[in-house]
Amino acid sequence: LSIVKTATPTTYDEVGDVISYSYLVTNSGNITLYDITVKDDKATVTCPDTSEGLAPLAPITCTASYTIGQDDLDDGSVTNSAYATDGTTSSESDDETVNSVAGKIIIEKQTIGGDQGFDFYPSWSEPTFRLSDNQTYPSMWLAPGTYSVTEQTLGDWDLTDIDCIVEGGQSVYRARPSTDTVEIDLSAGETITCTFTNTQLGKIVVEKQTLPNSTSGSFEFNSSWDDENFFLSDGQ
Repeated sequence: LSIVKTATPTTYDEVGDVISYSYLVTNSGNITLYDITVKDDKATVTCPDTSEGLAPLAPITCTASYTIGQDDLDDGSVTNSAYATDGTTSSESDDETVNSVAGKIIIEKQTIGGDQGFDFYPSWSEPTFRLSDNQTYPSMWLAPGTYSVTEQTLGDWDLTDIDCIVEGGQSVYRARPSTDTVEIDLSAGETITCTFTNTQLGKIVVEKQTLPNSTSGSFEFNSSWDDENFFLSDGQ
């Protein structure tokens, strides 16, 4: 007996994906064989009835399916082994490996000038999450594609940098952002970490003192941070 096993599709990216297996079994000997079955270590195989015999060199095709579970996503691949037998004679085993193409996006939060929690809104099917300084959030396993994540806007904080790096060190996005959203192109099997850095805004306080004290009159100030001038008198 000989066996050739094939899998369709050859990749998966989420829990619940179904892999279909086909087993081409051939009587490679010179006598008729009966009641041939296929044993697979991960699936239950269905074969045509050979109770009336399978002639020498004649083939049959058996089938099975396997549903991807969470462990398969975490492991990154599924390998199973199968062989054909009539109870006395057995074929050699044939292994088949199907690989995961799922990836992950990790969001990291960095703050400068203070510690503040920020809400993040992902485009993938997970709820809003909140991160403070030095915290990270890993996404669920994601199929290859384009995703986005938006950071909450806070009035006294400035989003000063977004840096996205593929696992291994290649930077795919680095910029001082003009918006609070970054788009991420996730390729098969990638893990991309995007770091959002926020800097707390400061204040400048201008105080007016005159000599001698209590001198009447006000003084006009022209600031670089405001289009309108302001006036201060002694002690203000």
